Amino acid sequence: MPNRILSILNPDNGRFAITINSEEVLLLITKIREIVKEEVYNTYRKKLSEEYLTRKELIEMLKVSENVLTKWNHQDFLTPVKVGGKSLYKKSDVIKIISGKNKKPKRRKKTQS
Repeated sequence: MPNRILSILNPDNGRFAITINSEEVLLLITKIREIVKEEVYNTYRKKLSEEYLTRKELIEMLKVSENVLTKWNHQDFLTPVKVGGKSLYKKSDVIKIISGKNKKPKRRKKTQS
């Protein structure tokens, strides 16, 4: 952490107190949340029987843009699963798309007013 701990008291009796300012407390809480979130994400990803891909992995694999993924999500063509706050895509769904078993949604025709 960038700020220093101000003092440690009573280390001799097995008890101690750490004095830090409110900014340091917020930084510590934020860091702990990030670590816990990442651990939960990694744990669930490993335990899932199905293999999942991140948005970045999917974009690289299919060579599409993030906008395309967002459109497919809105059209229920390829819907992500939320795990630990991250969007993951079933690899089996991606394989269906690649193999042509999952038909792309038809483009909506623009209506003229």
